[in-house]
Amino acid sequence: MKPKLKFLLDYQCSCLWAADENTRKHFGDNITDLKALGLSPDTIKICDELVWLYSSRLNPIHPLLPSLWSGAMHRYFRNLLIKTYKRMMDELGADYELINEEIEEMLETTSEEEWDNQLRQFLDVPEKFCREAGIHFSTVRELRQEVKLAYENWKKKEDEILRR
Repeated sequence: MKPKLKFLLDYQCSCLWAADENTRKHFGDNITDLKALGLSPDTIKICDELVWLYSSRLNPIHPLLPSLWSGAMHRYFRNLLIKTYKRMMDELGADYELINEEIEEMLETTSEEEWDNQLRQFLDVPEKFCREAGIHFSTVRELRQEVKLAYENWKKKEDEILRR
């Protein structure tokens, strides 16, 4: 019986997890030594980018607020997620059973336009989203300024990523 791994994203963690007791004893719960599994340096680099991107999806002002990602960024992330999983299957599939816990994310059907509309709504009236989530803020003006600054900072990073 092959050792079992889970392909699962969680904030500030590797994307591979032990899925059985023997694998857990050998690598720990969250597997950070991807080289020891036999992954190539290129695949490890892609995994690192995927994990960083996943963490960047959190709104930097408050994690309950909508992401600052554009529709194009959501598409880029989904494509990278699929690419990473396929690479892992190619490189690990002969020696490990890889359980895909990200299948829903891979099959996400929200269009870029829908994501962009959701982002625009948040940027236009962030106070509405804060109230709905029970998040307190000083003033509407300060909140809007904070959102504007956070979005401008993210947009620069996103533009760099999407230009690659």
